Amino acid sequence: MPLTSHERAAYRLKRREGLSAALAFYHATKDKGGADVPCENGEAFEREGFALTVSIEPDTWGDLEMLGSYTSDPRGALDREAEGYPVGRNCHPYFLPAFPEMDRRESREALARAEAFEAGEWQMLIVSVIASKAGIVLGTASVSGMESDGGERYLRDTIDDLATEAVADALASLEALQC
Repeated sequence: MPLTSHERAAYRLKRREGLSAALAFYHATKDKGGADVPCENGEAFEREGFALTVSIEPDTWGDLEMLGSYTSDPRGALDREAEGYPVGRNCHPYFLPAFPEMDRRESREALARAEAFEAGEWQMLIVSVIASKAGIVLGTASVSGMESDGGERYLRDTIDDLATEAVADALASLEALQC
């Protein structure tokens, strides 16, 4: 698949950041391809005789533990101000990466990701697919903690996987009702 000039630039940037060719290609083309399913909240589609509805909502329980935590203790932590991030009054001035084995680059990336989250540039989502027949919900599947900026292809592939699970759940429900 040929890359656009924007995708080529994104690919080169990801390669310079140390990503493998396959992963850099994925990031450069993250909004192309993937499953042919809708990816907006409330959209519906059909599969195996079931009406499927997509639900996408904010995950208010999602947190940044996988990145790290803000702290007042400088041991092993990055100084937020020294890294170029404003630190407000009554805010923790340091960021402690989640994994001590992270190198400096990885720690800085985790801090940048956490700061972007705090700035509202991305959020955690709950993505669900509900399977119904004749207006009766028979199966569901969902995933929480999904990052909102992962790209449309990742979202479509996730919805496709959830649709498969929701249909299997609905079929199991129908089988249980026939006993």
